[in-house]
Amino acid sequence: MKNKLTILLLTFILAFPALAHAYQVALEASASKPAVAKGETFTYKLSIIEEGEADQPVQLVPPDFTGFDVTGTFSSSSQKVIQGKARRVTDQEYRISSSLPGEHAIPPAKLVLTDPKTGAHQEMTSNPVKVVVTESGPGVLKGLQEDIRDIKEPKTFLDKVRLVFRLMVAIAILVLVALIGLAIYLVRRKKKPAPGAVPSMPASLAPRDKALAALARAETLKPDAKAFYSAVTDAVRVYLKESRGIATLEATTAELMAGTEKAALPQPARDKLGAIFYEADLVKFAKHVPTDEEKARVMERAKALVREI
Repeated sequence: MKNKLTILLLTFILAFPALAHAYQVALEASASKPAVAKGETFTYKLSIIEEGEADQPVQLVPPDFTGFDVTGTFSSSSQKVIQGKARRVTDQEYRISSSLPGEHAIPPAKLVLTDPKTGAHQEMTSNPVKVVVTESGPGVLKGLQEDIRDIKEPKTFLDKVRLVFRLMVAIAILVLVALIGLAIYLVRRKKKPAPGAVPSMPASLAPRDKALAALARAETLKPDAKAFYSAVTDAVRVYLKESRGIATLEATTAELMAGTEKAALPQPARDKLGAIFYEADLVKFAKHVPTDEEKARVMERAKALVREI
């Protein structure tokens, strides 16, 4: 009888493999260009690919960008249903550049899965990405500059006309580039703050008072989880920069923690800071939906951090 039950159970699992593998997740890394010029900006992308319904929260830990400058981040997500399975792709993009020529290897990123019942952690790593940084690359006007260098002294009237035409084209391109740059500057200057951004405070306030006021304003954004966590982390970033001189405004969570260690921030404060930012990354990039208790806890940690340091 026992053998028959065992055979029946194995047959059931083989007939319905989706029950044995209801949730699958993968992490992939890629670069928009395999080779770039020194100082040229390119995109490094992390893709979280999920199939099925997650029964445990996931946390994305970016790689160490040593040798690169991170100038911005962007996230997006999409969802499809393939053969009855939900497939979600969450992309986290980083705009980076490097001023160090040579071959650079961006180490793997991590995806941390936490069992909600036992609290046990399981890590998954992405593939490393190699990028070659060259000493110099083609500029906007390189081709035009080469044409101008090759121009010899005109010998005929037609040669003179060609020379004048090339010079006019060069001037027109320079004027066009200048106008585009001016337009971009004016648009950015008039651009409104993104939803959830912490409003600037009067310069007369002390850094601690400004940070506490910003956190008070973040309280009003609790219905929107991403906006709330963005406002809390922005307030903490500004306070660390103004009070301790730590470069935090464009830093990733890993870079921020490394900077606070160099600044000799007390360990209890670093523990609170890590808890705040790793939970914020979970909400902003891994689609974690926080409870009211989690929101209240991260706010208390942020206020305690500001008061302690």
